[in-house]
Amino acid sequence: MTRPKYFTRREVSLHNQEDNLWVILFQKVLDLSPLCQKSAGQEGIFALLAFGGKDISHLFDTDGQVKCHVNPETNKIDAFSPFQNFIDLPSQGQVEEIYLKRRLQDEIMANELMERFASQRLNKTNSDFINTKVTKDLKLSDEYLPWWKDEQYVIGLLTTKSRWITIRNMLTGKAVLLEVCSEETIDEILLRYLKFNSHARSYTWKYMGQNLLMSETLETNGIPDRDFKAEKLRLNDEDFIPTIDLYFNDDLTDA
Repeated sequence: MTRPKYFTRREVSLHNQEDNLWVILFQKVLDLSPLCQKSAGQEGIFALLAFGGKDISHLFDTDGQVKCHVNPETNKIDAFSPFQNFIDLPSQGQVEEIYLKRRLQDEIMANELMERFASQRLNKTNSDFINTKVTKDLKLSDEYLPWWKDEQYVIGLLTTKSRWITIRNMLTGKAVLLEVCSEETIDEILLRYLKFNSHARSYTWKYMGQNLLMSETLETNGIPDRDFKAEKLRLNDEDFIPTIDLYFNDDLTDA
């Protein structure tokens, strides 16, 4: 299985133009640039541009469907959108399907809770309380695949915690402050560092004099994240940024 690529919020925020637009949706990072290109000129594109580089999870329910609400003007169930139009916004019929599915799921959950209560507390069956148990589940048409459910736009995951590290070249004495993802291995951090040193693979990476395992993360290499401790003690977290030292191997690996 291919290992996912991780991004920091700062990285995602830089991609906020029509030809280079990323968003965050439930910890996934989506590159919507192809969608913007395909939908150029449509009214719904402006809603996407407004959220370029941002987290849009609040526009959707946890089941991955767009939020619904009762339209005060029509008194009908409608899709909730910050704008009147939104690319791939479900039709009225699809919205009603989504709403009904959620109601059924809520009823199923309520039945299960009541059954558990009856059996555990009162030693009675669920039928003593509820005459009908809902087991049916609705699924939207397979033909309806909005962009927020289309995996082709997913390019990676949002990091659960970003970290700052200093990478110091012991040959030149030059140090670089780099923001990385806590899930990344040293090899993946090396890829970030390549833009500062194209021969980074020609160095041995060390922390406190010990060689780092390139396939392991900072944490598993014994480089703990002390940000929380610094915050708790009200200390300057910049004083806790770890430094990784690079020692040149003298083989000039190709960039």
